[in-house]
Amino acid sequence: MTKNYIPTINISSLIKNNFETLSALKTIKEIEKACVNIGFFQVTGHGLNLREINKICEIGTSSSICQTVK
Repeated sequence: MTKNYIPTINISSLIKNNFETLSALKTIKEIEKACVNIGFFQVTGHGLNLREINKICEIGTSSSICQTVK
């Protein structure tokens, strides 16, 4: 039986390196795999702090991503 999970992908290599490094290309492949195999993923390494995330959630309260941020 396959274990169900939500892939977590650290995107800091994309933010810091303009998509041109080996680590950035690896991250892009991880995103592709998550989208194809699972359909969604969660992101870390985005550089947003909790205050900024909460502000975004105030604007888009209907989004499921905002309902899980604590």
